[in-house]
Amino acid sequence: MERLGSEGGGATMESREDLCMDLDSPFKESLATPDDWRKALNRVVPAVVVLRTTACRAFDTEAAGASYATGFVVDKRRGIILTNRHVVKPGPVVAEAMFVNREEIPVYPIYRDPIHDFGFFRYDPEAIQFLNYEEIPLAPEAASVGLEIRVVGNDSGEKVSILAGTIARLDRDAPHYKKDGYNDFNTFYMQAASGTKGGSSGSPVIDWQGRAVALNAGSKSSSASAFFLPLERVVRALKYLQEARDSSENKWKAVSIPRGTLQVTFLHKGYDETRRLGLRTETEQLVRDASPPGETGMLVVDSVVPGGPAYSHLEPGDVLVHINGEVITQFLRMETLFDDSVNKAIELQIERGGAPLTVNLMVQDLHSITPDYFLEVSGAVIHPLSYQQARNFRFQCGLVYVAEPGYMLFRAGIPRHAIIKKVSDVDISSLEDFITVFSKLSRGARVPLEYISYIDRHRRKSVLVTVDRHEWYAPPQIYTRVDCSGLWTSKLALAPNCPNLSSGIGPVGNAQAPGNSRVGATAGEESPMEQINQYDNAEVSHGVSSMETSYDPVADEHMSHDESDLGAKKRRLEDDLSTDGSIAEQPLQEPNGCQLEGAGTTDTAVPGDYNGAVSTASSASIAERELEPALVMFEVHVPSSCMLDGVHAQHFFGTGVIIYHSQTMGLVAVDKNTVAVAASDVMLSFAAFPIEISAEVVFLHPVHNFALVAYNPAALGAVGASAVRPAKLLPGVPNWVMNCMSFKVLNSERAALSVQVSAMSTQPQQPLNIDDNPKSSHRGTTRVCSYDRGRPQGWDKQDEEDNSRSFQLLGQPWAKIDFPKFNGGDPRGWVLKAEKYFRYFQISNEMKVKVATMHLEGDALDLYAWINEPALRRGESVYLVGLSRSLQATSRKSIVTNPCAALNIGSADCPRYRAINMEVIELDTDFGSTFSGVLADEQGRVQAIWGSFSTQLKYGGSSSEDHQFVRGLPINTVSQILEKIVSGVDGLPLLINGIKRSMPLIRSLEVELYPMLLSKARSFGLSDVWIKALLRKDPVRRQVLRVKGCLAGSKAENLLEHNDMLLAINKEPVTCFRDIEDACQALAKSGDIDGKLQVTILRQGREIELYVGTDVRDGYGTTHVINWCGSIVQDPHPAVRALGFLPSEGHGVYVARWCHGSPVHRYGLYALQWIVEVNGKPTPDLDAFVSVTKEIKHGEFVRIRTVHLNGKPRVLTLKQDLHYWPTWELRFNPETAEWCRNIIKGLDVNDL
Repeated sequence: MERLGSEGGGATMESREDLCMDLDSPFKESLATPDDWRKALNRVVPAVVVLRTTACRAFDTEAAGASYATGFVVDKRRGIILTNRHVVKPGPVVAEAMFVNREEIPVYPIYRDPIHDFGFFRYDPEAIQFLNYEEIPLAPEAASVGLEIRVVGNDSGEKVSILAGTIARLDRDAPHYKKDGYNDFNTFYMQAASGTKGGSSGSPVIDWQGRAVALNAGSKSSSASAFFLPLERVVRALKYLQEARDSSENKWKAVSIPRGTLQVTFLHKGYDETRRLGLRTETEQLVRDASPPGETGMLVVDSVVPGGPAYSHLEPGDVLVHINGEVITQFLRMETLFDDSVNKAIELQIERGGAPLTVNLMVQDLHSITPDYFLEVSGAVIHPLSYQQARNFRFQCGLVYVAEPGYMLFRAGIPRHAIIKKVSDVDISSLEDFITVFSKLSRGARVPLEYISYIDRHRRKSVLVTVDRHEWYAPPQIYTRVDCSGLWTSKLALAPNCPNLSSGIGPVGNAQAPGNSRVGATAGEESPMEQINQYDNAEVSHGVSSMETSYDPVADEHMSHDESDLGAKKRRLEDDLSTDGSIAEQPLQEPNGCQLEGAGTTDTAVPGDYNGAVSTASSASIAERELEPALVMFEVHVPSSCMLDGVHAQHFFGTGVIIYHSQTMGLVAVDKNTVAVAASDVMLSFAAFPIEISAEVVFLHPVHNFALVAYNPAALGAVGASAVRPAKLLPGVPNWVMNCMSFKVLNSERAALSVQVSAMSTQPQQPLNIDDNPKSSHRGTTRVCSYDRGRPQGWDKQDEEDNSRSFQLLGQPWAKIDFPKFNGGDPRGWVLKAEKYFRYFQISNEMKVKVATMHLEGDALDLYAWINEPALRRGESVYLVGLSRSLQATSRKSIVTNPCAALNIGSADCPRYRAINMEVIELDTDFGSTFSGVLADEQGRVQAIWGSFSTQLKYGGSSSEDHQFVRGLPINTVSQILEKIVSGVDGLPLLINGIKRSMPLIRSLEVELYPMLLSKARSFGLSDVWIKALLRKDPVRRQVLRVKGCLAGSKAENLLEHNDMLLAINKEPVTCFRDIEDACQALAKSGDIDGKLQVTILRQGREIELYVGTDVRDGYGTTHVINWCGSIVQDPHPAVRALGFLPSEGHGVYVARWCHGSPVHRYGLYALQWIVEVNGKPTPDLDAFVSVTKEIKHGEFVRIRTVHLNGKPRVLTLKQDLHYWPTWELRFNPETAEWCRNIIKGLDVNDL
């Protein structure tokens, strides 16, 4: 057991005490010889055991976790082991004892003292078959100053360690370990310079005769001082246990050991100090005469717990003189009187400032204020406040105390040690009150909760608690301690017909607007999940180093928005919001009806009653004003039970942009460093309207750094839905381009359209009439297609004059002839007609393209705009627009420094999503690494998402630190996915807001690539012919792509090799990542079943042609996870496969996380490894893993073969615990859009 460190706040007083050595009695000369010590240790060592304990849940003063400690046998016949209270634990514990010959047996707690640091385990004596040992007798009377002692125990995890020392003090104050944890009081401690460390808690302190004179309890970090607990109260408790065991036949029964209290802490003060407190001389003399020789002081009140028997009767500084007429100066005698007077009145005579007082108090049963049950809900552990913590915090016993916030309370910002005072406007004074209120809530409900903290005890804090919508955790359960078995049994805390036990959930987007009536919901169970680390003190950690979340446990407001408000704007909301805010909805269009600029909706007017929806600040740019109604602030929480795919935190903030908004669905695009996994709770706050609603993740791009989140526009209300509008996206690749079967078709259409010139004006215009030729009476008519894009750069009045002048050269026709229009498809017929028109009217060559492009419509016009308004260029100006934490739109004008920067992000210690094969946009200036948003032109049309990317910086050795940076992701990638969703392309079905929709599948070449300059590639054997071909294809980048590695398990894995140069796909040169994506999309459109690309590579100087398979991935991410023995296992996710390694035994199941206090924590089955075999049976996938583990019984040891990420195999064993850790799974069901929890194998209470 790790030692309990001393508190820094008491260092001054303790250091002063350590300097003085109070000799209570003269030194006794030691007559022991080395041989005597050898004989004594030979008797003692076999009776000393190593205790491996696991606190399965956080409870009272202890957190969940696994640790080592020491104990020793004090009754061999009955099977009783003595150790410390902080080893036995006040809450659920699973423990094993290992004797010196390595025999291991299970042990069960039978008693832990409510105050003093001792407790007992029981074991079956018959289970020890191969060791001869004797119990260690207890001799508290043998302790004296100057006595040579030996501390025998598991010091620093060394199994058996013997430390020598000499008792220096018998009257040391009880050590103060933590201000919010366990502390002993109302007793003296012994002190010796034995230098004990972690793991020696519970060790016997023996004399040369082999008797235990004290119990090792703790030590001081800054010195070699060790603290020993006297054994007088231990001997008393042991007698009660022995009598209870003898009175029963073959099994243990619950033992009631009388313990009384006044809820008062006393300190032993010297006579000089008591005189300064006002003790009268005659009283001092009376006490000295009545006390034994050598008495140095009296007991003084240090603190009184509010609400206790002595509250308002005793005060700090009161000097205790008599109890029931008996002079009391020692803790031992005082506690004996209290224990003998439980539920009886006693009389105390005290002196307060020199005035004698007599008070009559009722002694309270100490066990009645020591909690023996708790509520587990959504991973939180809540129980009545114990006497220990009430004394630490100076709160009344029995209040509703949060021992572990879990997920639901953590999400609301409620810290550990909080006291819940009110829920949903109902006062909470007991745990029963809390359960009653909670049972009336429904899933997804958001209710106010008030709490106080000992850190800021004088102010209540109010937060909004959101009850889990999905089954992230088991239903709320009550755990109760059963002393006869040493276990805690559970039962459902709520009635089966409670609203929050309902299996169905409604559409996303339950809103909580100011003034609205509140709705309710609830969630489940589970011990706090941690991120993957072997270090017990890390709250969120992974297999190598700690990771922090964004959670601030002492914030005054839940996730307070402390970011500076950049460019704050005035907002106003009229009192009357009753005006009809009808929405002009445009439903999901047919496949050819998706308008990317406008995101598939019609413009809607904002009702006059809501004038504050759009910023009116005079300093705001046009882009900022245009985009503000489309900006959304994300707050994302990931349940600790679902931290999948290597997600590195539980709480994320970020800015997204609305790209689609209709009456039935809204879609928001955001980076994947804000929405990392689908198993998340997402809350959206809109810049256009003051409301916060829930949303659901509907698409996670397998490659690119963006996700799509859906919300229910109905949750906004009529006014809110009208105020919100989607952003205008610059056109992406049109549908009909994606239907092209190869690059050759696309190139031929580009050539046919003559797209080498600047774009034409696309503003709506009046029909343009061709002027009459003097030689002709004919008036030709042409119309300009309306396309809301604005005039392109370079279009001026001279262009219009040239255009008009060209028509003056037209000949006089015999009949009216209109220029043919073109809206997509095969352009050859249209080009033929256009050429005839040009020849007939003698159109000049320089005007042909301008005339032709004025007659493009629909998809053809989109293609022309896509080609002639390419991605951002270096040196081009853009507007960076986003939201501050106070939901104020903020913008700045920046310059593009690199429009196609290739990312190179290394793997993190714990593999998680990282952007690969991606080019991003870099700016000269931005708002820092935490500001996300969009890049837009001056009209507010979105050109890119300015998103956050996650990486890890490594500082020599093994130290590393999480880091994030922001870059631009071109919007055309998002536009293509949006177009597929809106058009309803064939894909996987997903229920969104009650409507089943088809979500696209992504075909990709699962190979990690990196660019190499052609100048360097020449040195690796790239020929001049290919260099020229690549330069012709892309004179800007001047690069070739090389293979860094293939994703393990992909179709390209055994075909492409490290350092292969990728030259061409389907005979077309490839120079950037986009070329590969275009080839994969063309392959997907072709319907090719094989899904292979013809790839030309250069390998070791040889040009090779290969047919490489592509893989198809959905946008759901991981949708199935299993919790077995406290380990979260899943299929290997892409970030793991990107390492290029899977076990040869099969893909296996990957351990993503583990829980503190679980069997895997106790036995060391940590994350970052695959489980490939269980009891010799292979587990290539989750289904096989479930089949094997379902056969394992409760309490049975399991043999597990694992393979680490570094390829190192390992075999270990662990003991399955279905009582506290049943096997369960969590699955996402796209048919219902729910995450459903299912118990695979548990243990019924009747099986215990």
